[in-house]
Parts: sequence; C-alpha cells; structure tokens
Amino acid sequence: MNRTLALLVCACTIAAVVLTGGVAGSSFGLSVDNSIETPERTVSHDVIGDHTVNAIGISESDSSFSVSVIAPTDGTHFLDLYKGEDRIDTFRIDDGDETITIETDNLNPGSYMLRLQSDGTTEDVFPVVINGYDIEVETTENTSGDELTVGATVTPTASSGQPYAVETVVWNDETNERETLSSTGEEDYEGTVSLSAFNDDSYNVYVAALSDETVYDDQNEILAIDDSVVEDTESGDDTNGDNGGDDETSDTGPDDGTDETDDVDDTDDEVDDTEEENGADDTDDEVDENNESNGDENETTDDESVIQPNTDSNESNSDGSEDDQTDDTTDENVTDDETPLSPMVAIIALLGSALLAVRQR
Repeated sequence: MNRTLALLVCACTIAAVVLTGGVAGSSFGLSVDNSIETPERTVSHDVIGDHTVNAIGISESDSSFSVSVIAPTDGTHFLDLYKGEDRIDTFRIDDGDETITIETDNLNPGSYMLRLQSDGTTEDVFPVVINGYDIEVETTENTSGDELTVGATVTPTASSGQPYAVETVVWNDETNERETLSSTGEEDYEGTVSLSAFNDDSYNVYVAALSDETVYDDQNEILAIDDSVVEDTESGDDTNGDNGGDDETSDTGPDDGTDETDDVDDTDDEVDDTEEENGADDTDDEVDENNESNGDENETTDDESVIQPNTDSNESNSDGSEDDQTDDTTDENVTDDETPLSPMVAIIALLGSALLAVRQR
C-alpha cells in the first residue's frame, strides 16, 4: 500500500509543477507603440551582445513613447535604454507584463536600443529612433514596373541643418535594395531603385536620414525615419507614402482624358431627352439599373487601385493605426516557452498506473 501511496504522491507533485509553474511561463518580449517593420538584420552591441531585429520604434523629440513589456510574474526584471554603448536609463519590472512610458524631452535625436534583461541576461531588444527631421515620401513606379523613383522632403525639427545622407530601403521578405538619394534642392532628395529582384512581388519602402556617426556594426546612425510604410500591391501602379504625394485613387480616369463623371452626366442628359420624348416611367427604372451597374464598376476600380498599407507595423503609425502593427511586431519579437502537451500525457499514464495498482492490491 505504501508503494501505491508513493506513486499517487509523485503523480500529484508532477501535476502541481506543470499546472502552476507551466502556466506562469517564462516568456519575455518587447514592443513599441509606434514602430515599423524593417528587413531582418543582426546588430552587435558590446554590452548586450548580438541580436536579430526586424522592426524599429519611432518617436519624436519633446514627446514620449510606450513600451509593452512581457515578462514572468516571478522575479525582478529590468528595461534598459542604451545610447550607443552607454546605458542612460533603467526601469524596474516587478509585476510581469507592464507598459513603460519613456519621455524624450532630454533625449537627442538618433538611434537608441531597448534591452529587457533578467539576472543580467538579455532576454529581448528593440531599436528605437528619436526623430530629428520630418520626412515626407513620394514614390512612383515607371510604366514597365522595373524601376521605382523615390522622392523625399527632409525638414529639420529637433536637428539642425541637413543630414549627412538620406537613404531609401525597398524590401520584402526575400530581398532588399538600398539606395542613397541625391539632393535635388534645399530639402529635397530623389533616387531610383531597380525592382528587377522583386519579380513583380509586393514590397515595402522607407526613407531614413543618416548621421556621419556610426553605431552598431559600423552602420550610420539614424537621425530620423519616415513612418509611411508603403506596400505596392500591383506592378505598374504609382505608389505614394502616407505623408507625401497625391493619392493614387485620384488619377483613375480613362486614357482619352475624359472623366467618368462626365460620362455619367452625358447618360443623364440622354435619359432626360428620352423622358421628354416618351414620357415613360420605365426609363427611370433603366437609368437606376445603369447607375447601379456603373457604381459597381467604379467600386471595383477603386478597390484595385488603393494601396493597402503594411500594418504588420508595425506599420502607419502617426495616423493612429499603430496598434495593429504593434501587435504583429510583438508576436515576432516574443520568445514563448509554452508548456508542451507531453507532460500531461505522462501524468495521466502515471495516475492510471497508480489506480490500477490499488485495484490489484
């Protein structure tokens, strides 16, 4: 009987460990409320080591940004803010998941790094840029769809003068193309990027203002980055950033220069003439059907020409849509240690064996 009791106690102990410690979990993760996706790359830091990142948080000077922290409820953890290799601020995390607001009043424009650490071990990182410039972007794809012209207006805000360089990145999950834009005016820049490597696939675009100072992996420090992520959904269409250029849907008229509205007006005139000649009510019904048909066709054209923003980010962000992009970025940056199903199977088997042993005795 003692062996049976021992088996039952052992099984209950294992179950308690799995159902308590397993549910608590040991997940860590970071996300920033206003962020955009970027090509995946590895950053090397002398203090926190090498880490892979695929998003950048964005904030303005004399403002603030929120950081969502995912951490276990047990233990004490810390959120560190680095400028280069120097830790400039630390926030204590005592209650597991928390939201930390970081003020940027005393932060100079440039590149920063957030580090979530527990017992001195880096659990997650997230780069952040404090903007020193306002960047407006306009992109236009040529008629053959093999080149993209990127124009940018870079206006100083917290920074003074013009940046050392202005760079655009056109990318998707398979490839990315970088191009330094040439100055075409006091605050205007432009460049052309080949799209041949994208094979008619969709792509994202962002523009960054760079310093002559270098940071992680000897990359030029980012002084500002535009948050108008653009996704091209159809080859040959003109695409414009959220902050610059005319909306593509405003130029969907026929090639012969006539306006679709004029066509509708002409149809109405013809209908009026028909009513005057015939005086029949049936003509009104036909007109309503024609107008409904024209409306359906116009809606289809509009849907096809609208450029859908990339909300995996991070994503769109100054207009209030950053929440969707934040959720997607959190999922990609969080490392979950979920409780597997196999321990539960073992527990059930162990309990069954113990009960069988009781019956046999």
